[in-house]
Amino acid sequence: MAIFPKIQSPCPYKANLAAVMDGDNCRMCKRQVHDLTAMTDAERMAFLDSCSGEVCVSYRFRPAL
Repeated sequence: MAIFPKIQSPCPYKANLAAVMDGDNCRMCKRQVHDLTAMTDAERMAFLDSCSGEVCVSYRFRPAL
């Protein structure tokens, strides 16, 4: 099973993401949103370990059947 981080603070704009996103940048908080979907577990862990402070992430996964 893939390892994804627990989102501690969901985006307050998540209901209207199409309106606030400009590519992978959020126009509201002025942050880059990093898509973790295509990363391996090791890549996700390395990315998160390299971050200092808060970071914006998104990902999609299929629940196990």
